[in-house]
Amino acid sequence: ADPSSGSPGSNVAFTLQVANTGAASLPHVFLSDLLPEGMSYVSSDGGSISGQYVNWSDVGPLGSGDSKSLQLVARIDGPVSGKQILTNLVDVEGKPEHGNNVTANSTAAVQAEEAGISITKTADPSSGSPGSNVAFTLQVSNTGAAPLPHIFLSDLLPAGMSYVSSSDGG
Repeated sequence: ADPSSGSPGSNVAFTLQVANTGAASLPHVFLSDLLPEGMSYVSSDGGSISGQYVNWSDVGPLGSGDSKSLQLVARIDGPVSGKQILTNLVDVEGKPEHGNNVTANSTAAVQAEEAGISITKTADPSSGSPGSNVAFTLQVSNTGAAPLPHIFLSDLLPAGMSYVSSSDGG
């Protein structure tokens, strides 16, 4: 899974690497990927969606030692409270020309994280006469479990006040 964590609305790309590890050729190979509750289908290269399942009807043939890479993109749905592990499961079945079918499965875990932000604004002094400077302090806090790599802030000065200076690039 890439990325292996995110907040609601984040897209996650799952790479499915199918390999024939046996000595017999597999003319037909079928995959079924079960998206966990809390994720929804966005796209895939050749798979078809049915409920929470993404199915590939036949990605074969795969000769002995051959492999094939497929991709599936899913979105983390909301709401999420705190941190939640979403486990994606894929099953594969290979059909050799003769003999019994072979199967395997694998999982990938994605950590869904709640996003949240708050801001508090204070004024010092809280009163004054014309010509007095007032220092506004803006305290921004990440109140969720998800990291917030980009934060944008806009502050509207009230009517009757003019800008003097600011810190941190404002």
